Amino acid sequence: MIARNGDNVQAATSTSSTAKYTLANTASAPTTAAASTSSITVTVNVNGNPAATTYAIYNFTDGNYLTAAGAVTTTPVWQTTSTWGASFVSASLSVNSPYQFNIIARNGDNAQAATSSSSTAVYTLTNPAGTGTVAPVSTTSLTVAISTNGNPAGTTYAIYNATAGTFLDSSGAATTTAVYQTSSTWSNATSTGLTVNTAYQYQVVARNGDNTNAASSTASAAKYTLTSVPTSANTNVNSGSQITFTWGGNGTQYYVENSTAGTTSGWTTNNYYVSSALNCGSSYSFRVKAKSGDNVETDWASSVSAITNECGGVLPSGGGSSSSGSQPAATPATPATPATPAAPATPATPAIPATPATPSSRSSAASYVFRKAMRRGSTGADVRKLQEKLKELGYFTYSSITGLYGPVTANAVSALQRAQGWKQVGVVGPKTLELLNSLSNSQSTVSAPQFTPPVSTTTAAPRSSAASYVFRKAMRSGSTGADVRKLQEKLKELGYFTYPSITGLYGPVTANAVSALQRAQGWRQVGVVGPKTLELLNSL
Repeated sequence: MIARNGDNVQAATSTSSTAKYTLANTASAPTTAAASTSSITVTVNVNGNPAATTYAIYNFTDGNYLTAAGAVTTTPVWQTTSTWGASFVSASLSVNSPYQFNIIARNGDNAQAATSSSSTAVYTLTNPAGTGTVAPVSTTSLTVAISTNGNPAGTTYAIYNATAGTFLDSSGAATTTAVYQTSSTWSNATSTGLTVNTAYQYQVVARNGDNTNAASSTASAAKYTLTSVPTSANTNVNSGSQITFTWGGNGTQYYVENSTAGTTSGWTTNNYYVSSALNCGSSYSFRVKAKSGDNVETDWASSVSAITNECGGVLPSGGGSSSSGSQPAATPATPATPATPAAPATPATPAIPATPATPSSRSSAASYVFRKAMRRGSTGADVRKLQEKLKELGYFTYSSITGLYGPVTANAVSALQRAQGWKQVGVVGPKTLELLNSLSNSQSTVSAPQFTPPVSTTTAAPRSSAASYVFRKAMRSGSTGADVRKLQEKLKELGYFTYPSITGLYGPVTANAVSALQRAQGWRQVGVVGPKTLELLNSL
């Protein structure tokens, strides 16, 4: 200050006043963004204030200030924007919770400007959901229980069927778009429209209040839908001491009980059970149940019964007969006694066997060329042809050709692989494709077995070891040894056994060859070598 008198004479200039700062501008609302499940970044907007201006950051939601480390304090901490940093992290927050912040500016005299307006509410991120728990409900549905992994009640979740590549809608049906609901709304979600006895895995995706997704949960353990109670149970009476029980189904394994005899099959992948050592002229009841890939058992199917052949009676043609549970209406007629052949003076010209009936025309699967790998879930023409080929070979026992590669088809492929001594993976890869095509090619030129009369000479043509072999033992699926090898050699000579090698194992291919031989005689085709079939083999 400078003072002046009435004559305008100035006094000396006063000493300077103490320095004073103008007030700071009120800071603008801060910018916030979610950083993690427990932190949010806060950016100070200076609103034109100079660099030396200091600021305090206030957590409006929790009613506290931030320290220089981002922790909580009850007193304001003042720092310039360069010290706070471009995006300061507020830590120790709650998961998936909304937060708002304010900024207070202060000038060089520590005079505070008005508090800024609050930031827009921003949610912290949510925890990834825990692994869901899956349980079977029916043959076409599974329940999925969500594990929230510490997320608050308002967190929403989507459920993903990792096996089918689809999400669940609010009703549990498949959809291509994620549907988000709270865990209480989902409750135990039921995934519907699934395939019977098939394994499925699920993942859960959590989302916070700002619709930001967390990482997907780890996939649940694979769980199978339930399998159906076996159907189409039937009995075939093979003799006075043996009955074959068959059925259809989509189980992974089956368990048969001969309720009358008190015997069982044990768990098996077969769709048939041969019950032997039975009493002639006696009634026997059979029942079967199945279990899924997770070993969940079905109820028993309804029992069916059959009566073995009468004691001392003749066998039905072909070594067996079919029964639906009651005694046949009439006893089969006794065949006429064959005439006794005259003793040959010299090696006689072998008798000319009757020409077998021409087998029915071969299916298109016999000449089909398989090129594509197939596994569970595959569909279409390739699968249909595969099922036709497996049915021809006796491995595919389902009642119809479906074109869907499900558990029944996988089991049939495994059985084919097991017959080769391979690892049974139930998947058609390059090696199995090669086998299928070799079987098709080896059969593509096979016509009805023809018997050419030998040229009449004084000396009979040499016969193979199978031709001179005398068959004495009954044989059926599961039989092994020299008798089976000779049987296969004989059937190969006659054109019925088309497998590339002699195995000595009586499996589906051998049973089919025996059935073809029996069909050529006009007999019932049971695929079992009984007394009448033994007599035929020895006559040939």
